[in-house]
Amino acid sequence: MITTNNVATPNPAYATWMRQDQLLYGALVGTLASTVAPLITQADTSHEAWKILEDTYANPSRGHTNLLKEKLKTMTKGTQSVSEFLQQVKGCADLLASLGKKQDPEDIIDVVLKGLDSSFQSVIDGVHAQDTTIKLKSFTRS
Repeated sequence: MITTNNVATPNPAYATWMRQDQLLYGALVGTLASTVAPLITQADTSHEAWKILEDTYANPSRGHTNLLKEKLKTMTKGTQSVSEFLQQVKGCADLLASLGKKQDPEDIIDVVLKGLDSSFQSVIDGVHAQDTTIKLKSFTRS
């Protein structure tokens, strides 16, 4: 609304602004991972969406930390190469460590083993048979 002499009239630029804002919102959603996009579904504007993302990720908040922990727990190799999968797990664990939530190496190995499919059963069994904790470096050697 534009107010002139105490008279409010609709702003003619509002419809254009809203259309542009919705395009920005769509572009923002399009850049987000499918696990992150639901965080901003309640936002009415791109500014609100950006603010939600800023509040969630700009600070080492509890929500951000919990989201990363959940992501780490549910990672699977899928169609990735083993190397790509291990890099993904390591990247998430490193990000958690940078937020002050260093993960136990045994827990990281468990994430990797749980994320492998049955074609890796002999590797999984071999790691479980170890008397000592295997290091992720050892796991990535060819």
